[in-house]
Amino acid sequence: MIIKARHHWFYYPFFKGYSRLIPQLDFRKVVYHSEVEDSGLPVLMIGNHFSWWDGFLALDINRRLFGRRFHIMMLEEQLRERMFLNKSGAYSIRPGHRSMAETFAYTRELLSDPGNLVTMYPQGKIISMHDQPFVFEKGWYRIIEKLEQPVQMVFYFALVDYFSHRKPTLNIYVYAHDGPYGGPDQVEAAFNERFRDALAIQRSYLEGPQTEGRSLTGVTNKNNTGKVAGQGDYPEVSREEISTEGNSRERYSPESRSESGNQSEGKSSNVNHAEGTLREGRLSEGMPGTNKNTEL
Repeated sequence: MIIKARHHWFYYPFFKGYSRLIPQLDFRKVVYHSEVEDSGLPVLMIGNHFSWWDGFLALDINRRLFGRRFHIMMLEEQLRERMFLNKSGAYSIRPGHRSMAETFAYTRELLSDPGNLVTMYPQGKIISMHDQPFVFEKGWYRIIEKLEQPVQMVFYFALVDYFSHRKPTLNIYVYAHDGPYGGPDQVEAAFNERFRDALAIQRSYLEGPQTEGRSLTGVTNKNNTGKVAGQGDYPEVSREEISTEGNSRERYSPESRSESGNQSEGKSSNVNHAEGTLREGRLSEGMPGTNKNTEL
């Protein structure tokens, strides 16, 4: 039998708070790049499995963008050593064992509820963010093939750079995979393509010493002081930046876009990949969507 996820009255809220605060201690800045709209569907989130941080980052992405009940697929041997994570939404998978079918069926059950978000890492193990292209393990796509209703699939990438600072900056890029699914190879290819988009934005930080920390091209943003930030060289994306130096915070959100008349009035926008910009959309055409940023 597999280990199914639980949401303990103490551990689950504790780790939601922990995942929000601990990155601010270990990173100089945490910058979220996203224009993903919440479609109101169950959410399947696929990330690059690069570090100890992954589950905490996924939990915080859920808190910021979706506000769903969090679930994450975890190797059974590791979960048994850290059963407190089971009380915060982790459930087990045992590769190569017949219980994998039960894990996949349980995942599909979770994805039948619009109130749920499931995080998984089809790479199957922790791999350096510099090891590309990403290769997914075989078999995971059976979860998708047998789904009985549409889900919102999103990709996220966590990229770390130090530049000239003692602490690194963590950039988190969140993309909607607006389909069609096609098959496992097509999803893997789309995942790698979105990673290249994120990497192009990441490289833009190297354009000059004044580039890092500037606001977004063509977007009027206000920080917590009420002053309008100047325009810079970043692609036009929604961004939330948390600086851990001096406890200062700058927040960039889709709401700020409306001040400059750049909001697309609820429609999904497809942005030229060559410009290295993010992309938003829904997997299921015609499904009603809501654009919310829920902080729990």
